[in-house]
Amino acid sequence: MPRRAQAAAAAALLLLGTAAACKTIAPLQNETIEHKTWRWIGLHNADGDEILPDESQPYTLRFMPDGLLIEEADCNLIAASYTTNGASMTLTPGAISMTYCGPASLFTRYIGLLSHVSAYSLHYDALSLTVDDQGTRMIFKADPPS
Repeated sequence: MPRRAQAAAAAALLLLGTAAACKTIAPLQNETIEHKTWRWIGLHNADGDEILPDESQPYTLRFMPDGLLIEEADCNLIAASYTTNGASMTLTPGAISMTYCGPASLFTRYIGLLSHVSAYSLHYDALSLTVDDQGTRMIFKADPPS
């Protein structure tokens, strides 16, 4: 991952980590998770460990208003569904293309983490998905509109 991208990912993790520690991530009134491509930029757990995915391996989410979730997980595509209720979120896996992406792929870990998402928070162009009750969070950044 280029240094500039690593710095941006670290800054986003720090911002969300600080906001989560304060227990106040207040979304703007018109913010939505829908119709945006959310790129996975890192995993942060309560022990302070972080995983920063390689930029050359795309891991993205796209939430549609009808509950459809389109996921890109390295060299695989996934059609899933999602529901939200307040800050709670449930992701339900669907069809997955099971292409082998190579030994460095985070595909298996990524889809495993997503299957345990229980909540989300949105702050500007950053999306945090809570994976467990120990504070593990997947951090995503919205791609700029094309």
